[in-house]
Amino acid sequence: MLDHVLLTLQRAQTISSVTVVSADRNVRRKVEKRGARFIWEGRKRGLNSAITLAQKRLKIEANSSILIIHADLPTLSSGEVDAFVRAVRRYEIGIAPSKDGTGTNALFLETPNLISTVFGRESFHKHLRVIRKKALRYKIIRLRGIGFDLDDTNDLQNLFRSPARNEASQFVRILAQKRDKSSLRRLRDSF
Repeated sequence: MLDHVLLTLQRAQTISSVTVVSADRNVRRKVEKRGARFIWEGRKRGLNSAITLAQKRLKIEANSSILIIHADLPTLSSGEVDAFVRAVRRYEIGIAPSKDGTGTNALFLETPNLISTVFGRESFHKHLRVIRKKALRYKIIRLRGIGFDLDDTNDLQNLFRSPARNEASQFVRILAQKRDKSSLRRLRDSF
């Protein structure tokens, strides 16, 4: 999925550069192979601290916008990324909830460090509270590909049944076929 999200972001017309923050050094080669920057966070800090670290390390210009988007979005498309960014450009903050409306799957900040992120349980509502407390102009955008993240086996089953035809969905279908063959083999061997 990381590969799919990287390719999607790089194909988007509204994105000028991509950076991945991870505690897993093994990701570096794949990320850099795709032309993105990699920041190793060292020990696992958690998503909010990793984002803060990235903002400090990148020394983002004060007038630059940033888009924080998760790597577990298997049906994300570059068209949706562009639609999201274009829809929120006139706002200080753009926010896209997860499919269940509780998480935050994309967060656009007109300028870096506009707010401290509060990713985690109920992050969508927490982000809205932070945004409203600061009286920032914001827009909520709901898009299927940005909203559909993988959190559990039900999500995998929904991806398997979805019409999506990309690397991530094909990988899930291959895994399901292997699982089915393995299950059939175990059933046959039990007789």
